[in-house]
Amino acid sequence: MRYLSVFFLQVFFLSSYALVLNQPYENDAPGLKVLKRSMLEIPRTLDPQEAYDSQSGYFVSQIYEGLYHYPYLAKTFELQPLLAKDLPKLKFLNKEGQEILDIQQEAIDKTIYTIPIRSGVYYQPHPVFCKSNTLSDCKVKREMTASDFVYAFKRTRNKSVNSPILNLLSHHVVGYSEFLKNPQEINEITGVRALDPYTLEITTYGYYAQFIEWLAMYLLVPIPHEVDDYYQKLDDKRIWSQYSIGTGPFMFFNNQGYSRFSLLKNPNYRTVFFQPVEGANPKYLMNQGRQLPIIDRVDYYLENESIPRWNKFLQAYYDFSTIPSEALEKVVWMESNGKYRLSPELQKYKIQLNHTSNFNVSGIAFNMQDPLLGGNSEKARLLRQAISISFDYMEYINIFSNGYSKEAMGPIPTPLLKQENIQGFNPYLFNQVNGKVYRKRIQEARALLAKAGYPNGIDPKTKHPLVLTLDVESTGKPFEKTIFGWYRKQLFKLGIHLNVRENDINRMAYLQSKGLFQMSNFGWVADYPNTENFFMLFYSKNSKKMFNGPNISNFSNPEYDKLFEK
Repeated sequence: MRYLSVFFLQVFFLSSYALVLNQPYENDAPGLKVLKRSMLEIPRTLDPQEAYDSQSGYFVSQIYEGLYHYPYLAKTFELQPLLAKDLPKLKFLNKEGQEILDIQQEAIDKTIYTIPIRSGVYYQPHPVFCKSNTLSDCKVKREMTASDFVYAFKRTRNKSVNSPILNLLSHHVVGYSEFLKNPQEINEITGVRALDPYTLEITTYGYYAQFIEWLAMYLLVPIPHEVDDYYQKLDDKRIWSQYSIGTGPFMFFNNQGYSRFSLLKNPNYRTVFFQPVEGANPKYLMNQGRQLPIIDRVDYYLENESIPRWNKFLQAYYDFSTIPSEALEKVVWMESNGKYRLSPELQKYKIQLNHTSNFNVSGIAFNMQDPLLGGNSEKARLLRQAISISFDYMEYINIFSNGYSKEAMGPIPTPLLKQENIQGFNPYLFNQVNGKVYRKRIQEARALLAKAGYPNGIDPKTKHPLVLTLDVESTGKPFEKTIFGWYRKQLFKLGIHLNVRENDINRMAYLQSKGLFQMSNFGWVADYPNTENFFMLFYSKNSKKMFNGPNISNFSNPEYDKLFEK
């Protein structure tokens, strides 16, 4: 890219889990294997076709299953069948509808995916299947079929379902755009068919290599139409948070309000045995051959504050906890080889340490349609570059993450860069001296700001400091105020005054969808392990304002689009 629209921070975290400390829950679940966990916030939704945030996605992924998945313990990313019986059989057609045997991508007009579906897969118990209002004594089992996947595609049109992938489906799936635009006349999607109960056929325009990876997501998991019909009659979306209806190993149970709920073992879950993949950690071998799921129940408790959560973990109220920044120096030691280990004091209680590097980036996005910060003018580009340099994310990492994060060079997380052997640095924000990369000095940012027409941050029109607005999603937690103050401090180094405007999730979504912001905090977790999933964040046809896509900065560059489409 020739100019900047967003800059990034990559985060990884450390967590611990306890094997034995004490037993604070007496007679809580005799004879059952129960895991106790805390949660920072309740999931926003348990409707799988709306769950596009990491918190909701975590829970939905335990309840629902897609056609394909990535084996959890594998060291390499290889897509494997889950609800599908095998990988899809592909058939390529030219514009005349004839099959292409000598494949050249530019000659492909359509691709037909023929997907065999597993038989003998049943949904979790649900009152609708028994035509009653209770799960007790319900013995009716509903088998999953290919028609349920067809219904899932069709359900995305429902206005009560805020599907985040309407643009993607319209662009790639044959007949979906017409289906979406004509709800009164068109009831079927020509490109999505059930050939028989166990065969699904999907036809796409051209050939989109990543389409199969979208089939591994829970946004298109099977949905039994009779359950959705029942929910629509109730006209209450909260029902999705009371009864789950997936095929996964756990089912949702809530009888304690939103401060506590449980995932229960799915009694209809198919017979699956644990088999560690080659190269997996030896500690998992102890479970080899055991039927899944191994535990009977997972209890989740809402715990907003990090210190009380950690203290309860140490008292065995929780079996797993992230480590708060206030405790990191005492809890985690770094050895000379760069590896982390737990302090001896905690090791004697059989507490173990997990180190996870996430496939996510976060940072701040500029609205490229904003009159001041947006556009392709030299003045706007220099202003964006100066602002980007001023945000010292290494300082952020040291203050708010105790050094346990990485400053990203761009929108691609480090694990994906390593996987695809991509190297280099961002020359707009960093300099390279003697082979080492350093962030550009604040003096360079001030020079760029002056070149943009704002010497010392002064707006020549008002003769006062330039005032910018950063819209952030806020939950009102005390630590957020400290982070917002840090944002203001960074731009104050340039003489710019920053107004941090706090919004709830709904207001934030509205501002981004309408392009009514100058700058916005931003984060993206990989939908699938491919760099394309991050490059698409800047594709103009994914503009949030124009197409409700993930490109919240509304970045548009014809040259970039051509490279992305290749």
